[in-house]
Amino acid sequence: MKRLMYLFLLLVFTLVVKSQEKIFYNQNGDVVLTLQEAKYYKIKLQNVPDSDHFAIKTYFKTGQIKSEVDYLVSDNKLYTKNGFTYLDWFNTLGHHKDINCFFGLVDGKVLTYYESGQLKRSDLFLNNNLIKGKCFDQNGKEIIHFEYEVYPEFKDGLDSLLHFINNHIYYTASLAESCIQGKVIIAFVVEKDGSLSSFNVLRSLDPEFDKIAVNAVKLTTKKWNPGLLDGVPSNFITVIPVAFRLE
Repeated sequence: MKRLMYLFLLLVFTLVVKSQEKIFYNQNGDVVLTLQEAKYYKIKLQNVPDSDHFAIKTYFKTGQIKSEVDYLVSDNKLYTKNGFTYLDWFNTLGHHKDINCFFGLVDGKVLTYYESGQLKRSDLFLNNNLIKGKCFDQNGKEIIHFEYEVYPEFKDGLDSLLHFINNHIYYTASLAESCIQGKVIIAFVVEKDGSLSSFNVLRSLDPEFDKIAVNAVKLTTKKWNPGLLDGVPSNFITVIPVAFRLE
């Protein structure tokens, strides 16, 4: 079981590279091949062999550390459809973009730094819950603490999002005759500018329902506040269920 868990975290956080190999990213979070093209790079470190804890270290191009975050592997948010999992989809996306997801629970220290080397944040988490934390400005002065991760939000709130989607889904005559009801679960990326990309159906109801649901969600692009990672707009995976009911 431990070996399977170790294999799982290797797939998720090192993508298709070996443990501790550097993954380079440019200013936009796109994967690049060389340090010369990069703004920063990441390294995944296994704390103890066969352990379910690991760390992700991020460095500025200069080699100055940017962040160090401890994680506990968690698979309770995986979805499976006909053998295709959320993990598969993330790995596909991960080949070309730096995307924040929630396979791992933050568990341990979260340290982040300014490019000058000055400490920006020192947090302690237990099972994804903040125990204590401090934030600092670029001169080392303590400031009001702010969340490390802020997930994307629909600008007008969750109720408005559900209302919007409900107003843009429908039953065709053939679907109504089928009497099918249920949910389509859709995953997508909220980009750092609030636009949406990389749509994927994680749980299908029917190909026609799937298409209607995805098209409805696509209409919400630019209506989102992007997620923040350490106060900086970042790309985040988001999952939405779209319900179809006959009335």
